[in-house]
Amino acid sequence: MLEFKGFYSEIVFIKGLLEKLEIDPQIIRHGKYKSAVEPLILDKMSEANKEQTTAFVQSLWDETLANISAERNISIEKLNDIADKLDAFRADRALELNLIDSVIFFDEFLNLLANNLGVDVIKSDNLVSISSYDNVKTRTSSKKRSRNKVAVVYASGSISQGEGSDNTIGSDKIARTLRQVRLDNSVKAVVLRVNSPGGDGLASDIILREANLIKAEKPFVVSMGNLAASGGYYIACGADRIVANANTITGSIGVFGIIPNFQQFFNNKLGITFDNVKTNDNADFIQTTKPLSEFQYKLIEQEVDQFYKTFIGHVAKGRNMTIEEVDAIAQGRVWSGADALELGLVDELGDLNIAIDIAVQLAELDDFRIIEKPEQQDPFEKLISEFMGQTRQSHLEKELGKGYYYLKEFKEVYEMKGIQARMPFSLQIN
Repeated sequence: MLEFKGFYSEIVFIKGLLEKLEIDPQIIRHGKYKSAVEPLILDKMSEANKEQTTAFVQSLWDETLANISAERNISIEKLNDIADKLDAFRADRALELNLIDSVIFFDEFLNLLANNLGVDVIKSDNLVSISSYDNVKTRTSSKKRSRNKVAVVYASGSISQGEGSDNTIGSDKIARTLRQVRLDNSVKAVVLRVNSPGGDGLASDIILREANLIKAEKPFVVSMGNLAASGGYYIACGADRIVANANTITGSIGVFGIIPNFQQFFNNKLGITFDNVKTNDNADFIQTTKPLSEFQYKLIEQEVDQFYKTFIGHVAKGRNMTIEEVDAIAQGRVWSGADALELGLVDELGDLNIAIDIAVQLAELDDFRIIEKPEQQDPFEKLISEFMGQTRQSHLEKELGKGYYYLKEFKEVYEMKGIQARMPFSLQIN
């Protein structure tokens, strides 16, 4: 069945859960949001958030319509009419509307594939899963053993301090990897592949430092995947060139701090109370078992403001814009890659291969080979760790269904500490 009904966004809010557990998130924002804690803990979108999300989703839809219109020779007006009326709900109707080419059974589809491949029967050897196809290695030059290397460094997941994991960007690991390719004289250009909603502010700054050092010595290009928001954009903003997909979630140039206060949860839900003695007024600074004092809140607020100024300063320098120009399109707002191109936040629309081509051109290379970093885990160790992790995860997903997603969101909020350069909400595009 073909679904053709447009896009809508769903933003996950956890205020109700926090209130039920009696947890105070104590959120500190920057700039004009200094006194506006509420926008991050509402149980529905604020008007400003509705406005920006509508614009963002519409941009994605417009890009999708333009591509379908060009490929299927159907006007955009007609496509919108089909979507509004759910006119392609039935497969036979979708065929009539020229949205699809045929309505066939799976065995007929396999026969069609066999004819195109010039084989009698389709076997498993002829097929590849979507996940395997998605993880295929990037193309390389025909001169595979060239001494000239283009390093592709992958940074995927939330940004955190430390080593990170396969699903997170650890500042120590990525910074070390960037340092290695910078010091390797055989590496003539570097492409950083970013797919991140952001995360820890300090970790993002550590990675940006190494990125800027690379740029000072050799061509440095960023390729953005599904999203490069907040800290994900922070680590990318200083590149020589930034390449994004038309639908990349990018921008979200904003900062906030979150200090969870579990005092009422422990007191009222578990019957646990706390007491202490201290030598100085703020010896107990940033505790999760009591609320922040006004002085402590103001101190963190100053740090959040300063980090935001640092953030937009890096963007202004990297994108050759004024502070005022960046601030006008910042304030935590997300943009599609297509809109980000018009705003000057990215240089070109395209995939990873386009970014590699640009890096090769900047380095003026006639022959090269691609290396991928960081180094992969030992296959046997990876197999064991993935098996153990996936077993636990699969059990949770099976038992909780869609609830597993919300559990992950709550866990991320629970683990947030200090100043964050990340999207302050979870956005799902359907």
